[in-house]
Amino acid sequence: MHRRRGGSLFRRQHSDDRAPTKSGTFREVMERAKAKGRVSVRRNLFRLASGGNVAAAIFLAKNLLGYRDVVANEHSGEGGVRGFLSGTIGKKMGRKVESTKGEDGNRTYSIKG
Repeated sequence: MHRRRGGSLFRRQHSDDRAPTKSGTFREVMERAKAKGRVSVRRNLFRLASGGNVAAAIFLAKNLLGYRDVVANEHSGEGGVRGFLSGTIGKKMGRKVESTKGEDGNRTYSIKG
């Protein structure tokens, strides 16, 4: 029976992320594969959006172009925005609240100090 020198048969010489391959280390190969995958997904999304898929178009617009949903909130009821701003911001926080009414009838508020 022949014995091996240098230790166990199962000893690893490299950790997994540094294991040499034909095209670089394991980590480098995985990073390139991820990048290719991202390009492929983006290409397919663009193809779907160009073909009329509304969901794909919205996803691309939000994620690649920086579009976002804007929700207009209207406050009404007793006191409304004016009451909230003057009570909370003005009295409790000690800041001055200015209100101006535009030609369209909408109010704009600014907080000073």
